[in-house]
Amino acid sequence: MENNDLNDSPDVQRPCRQRSSDSMSQPPTPEPQSDALDVFAAAVLLLVHPVTVRLKAQAGEIPGRQVGNRWRFSRKRIMQWLETSA
Repeated sequence: MENNDLNDSPDVQRPCRQRSSDSMSQPPTPEPQSDALDVFAAAVLLLVHPVTVRLKAQAGEIPGRQVGNRWRFSRKRIMQWLETSA
């Protein structure tokens, strides 16, 4: 077997291409936090079940708005509500 045959063989491992130093030096950009929350995001913020959030919103106990058949909440207003309701 000649040396040239080894280089053409699919079994030969070739070194991986390394990333450029530019792409590794910059941290990923975080996603901006939206002020608008759905029922699930509000539940995570409040540490309660999503059904609890929906029921309390329907009862007017949590500040929120119904858009069509979905509830939306403002992160800022939820935080204000938490501070004043304690």
